[in-house]
Amino acid sequence: MFSFLINYLTNFEKIQDWKIIERKKDSIELYFIKKELDMHRSVEVLYYDVTLYVENKKEGKTYLGESNTVVSPTMKESEVIKVLNDCYQAACYVYNKPFTILKKKISKDTEVNQEISPFALDELIKGMFEHDLKTEGGLGACEIFLYTRKFHIITSKGIDVIYKKQDAMVELVSYWINNKKEVELFDNLYFGYLKKEELSQKVKVLLEETEKRSKAEPMKDFEGIPVILEGDNVSEFFNYFVMKSNAQTIYEGISNYYIDFKIQNNPKGDLLEITLKPYLESSSRSTPYDNDGVLLKTTPIIEDGVVKNIHGEHRFTSYLDLPTTGMIPNFSVGLGTTDLNELKTKPHIVLKKFSDFQTNSMTGDFGGEIRFAQYFDGKSYNPLTCGTISSNVNKVVNSMKFSNEKFQSDIYEGPKAIIFDNLKVSK
Repeated sequence: MFSFLINYLTNFEKIQDWKIIERKKDSIELYFIKKELDMHRSVEVLYYDVTLYVENKKEGKTYLGESNTVVSPTMKESEVIKVLNDCYQAACYVYNKPFTILKKKISKDTEVNQEISPFALDELIKGMFEHDLKTEGGLGACEIFLYTRKFHIITSKGIDVIYKKQDAMVELVSYWINNKKEVELFDNLYFGYLKKEELSQKVKVLLEETEKRSKAEPMKDFEGIPVILEGDNVSEFFNYFVMKSNAQTIYEGISNYYIDFKIQNNPKGDLLEITLKPYLESSSRSTPYDNDGVLLKTTPIIEDGVVKNIHGEHRFTSYLDLPTTGMIPNFSVGLGTTDLNELKTKPHIVLKKFSDFQTNSMTGDFGGEIRFAQYFDGKSYNPLTCGTISSNVNKVVNSMKFSNEKFQSDIYEGPKAIIFDNLKVSK
């Protein structure tokens, strides 16, 4: 099928350029109800992403039409031809600003291949239930998805790269029952090559938080004390700055960032340092190339609170007449100056779990409904639930502080916590 697609598109005179991405995925899927394996299956998936580029003219101006379709290896040649012609017709009605398709052919000596090893299935199962030992609660259900993927990207301009990668996703549903109430927490975890120790630690933390959540009292109003944001919420918050420095958001007018733009003015807290990285050890999205076949490199985008590089897809960096970085999947944030242990001398509140913590990439508004938090009254921590926070990045960007303790969660590595001095937590 791959050869047929290449030959057909090479001789398709009406199209300007084309790109094919062959995607192959082998997966192992485990479904548990409590500690009992309910289903175990293996899945193989193969398909082809095809993108066609067409030169269109309208009112004396030249545009570049683009359309995408998916081809299955089980399709007949006649069906494939129809799908490709439909894709071509769709591209004829798209009027994007023209850009030059990447021509650079990446030689074999620059290709990057991540090491591929079989997942240690028995060890992962042991790690999953290693800390599920109490009768009051534990894992009510869990699912493990282990993926080995192969990609082959080829274009009409000579790019031809092949690479493999591995990643995993784990869905966890935990519960706890005590005299007060029964609670349930849900979490999706993403990894690169999944190891027993990583999974065991994540489950341990979730079970501890679920037990504490079962004892939580209703939230009260808090203002004038440090508010500490922890966990995956930290990644979501910092991702705002990654999105604002992306070429597409700048080109579309969503972001006002530019090179040498000062994000922080006269900051009283820690300065932002953000670097994009193709590879993080535990990231599910680490990759040597993006979907355009761009060889990805570590790229600093923010230094000392100032934008140093604009990043993103080749199309949009071309529009801004900037170097092509490609879509780099991971980001690393510089550690801060605050030792979290030092905060235990005074009252503060730690926000750990939200129903859906979000940061709006257009407005900078952030917040969410709190499912689990811990209030330190000066002597001990007290679990709380059901409160909310709501603020804006621009209100806190010059005063926020970061912990000096490192934390990684999928595509993010950096401070474990962000400390805010001027946030209000409402019941």
